[in-house]
Amino acid sequence: NNADKCVFPNKPRVPYYWDENCKLGDLGCWADGLHEECRFCGDVPYITECPEDAKMPKYKTCYFPVPPVTEYYWEPKCKLNAAERVDKGCKADGRHRECRFCGSGAYADVPCPVQRCTFSAEPNIPHFWDSTCEIGKKGCNADGIHVECRFCDAKPFLDVPCPPEVRPPYPTDECYFPQGTGQSYYWDNNCQLGLDGCYADGIHEQCRYCGKGSGGAFKHIPCPSERAIFP
Repeated sequence: NNADKCVFPNKPRVPYYWDENCKLGDLGCWADGLHEECRFCGDVPYITECPEDAKMPKYKTCYFPVPPVTEYYWEPKCKLNAAERVDKGCKADGRHRECRFCGSGAYADVPCPVQRCTFSAEPNIPHFWDSTCEIGKKGCNADGIHVECRFCDAKPFLDVPCPPEVRPPYPTDECYFPQGTGQSYYWDNNCQLGLDGCYADGIHEQCRYCGKGSGGAFKHIPCPSERAIFP
C-alpha cells in the first residue's frame, strides 16, 4: 500500500493516501509534512474522495470544536436511509455518521448507553470512558468488564492523558495514596524513572517506597526517619 510511504509520528484522525498527482497547494497534500504525495481525504475540510487503498483512522470518536451541551456517544449501527438521511441523532458532529446525540431535548427518546467503569474497589489510578478503546490498547479494559474503561495519567499509563474532568487534583510535593498503602514511603528529590522504589504512587517520580513490607522488595532502600511515612 503506497499510503505506507506517509510518515506520521502519531497517526492522524483523518484518512490519507498516496497521490502521485499531488502538488503544493492542492487540498490535503503534504499531509505528513514530508511528502508532497501524502494526502488527506474524506473528512472535513479535506473533501477529496478517498480511494479504496486509503488508510482509515483507527480512532472512532466524535469531533466537536466546541463540546455540545447534549450528551453523545459512538454508535456503529447508525445508518443512512433511502432518502440519504441518518437515524435520529446520528452525524451529531456533522462529520461522522456514527456520532450520535442522546438523552435529552430533541433526543430524549434516544437512550444514552451506560458509560461507566465498574470496579469492586475504586482503584488508585485515574480512569475514564474511552469509546476509541479496543482490546490490546494501553490502559483499555481497565475494570476487566468494559473494553472502553481506560486507565490514564499514572504509571504505567503516563502516556495516556486523562480528560481534565477526570484527573484528580494531585498534590505537587507529596505522595498521593487516596486508598492508603501498607508500604513505607518518602519523598526523594533524587528519584528518577528506573530507580528502585521510585514512582511509588504511580504519579510522582519523587515518591519512593522504602524499608520493610511488600515481601522485602524495598528493604534495601533505607527510610529517612525524619521524612518517611510509615504504615
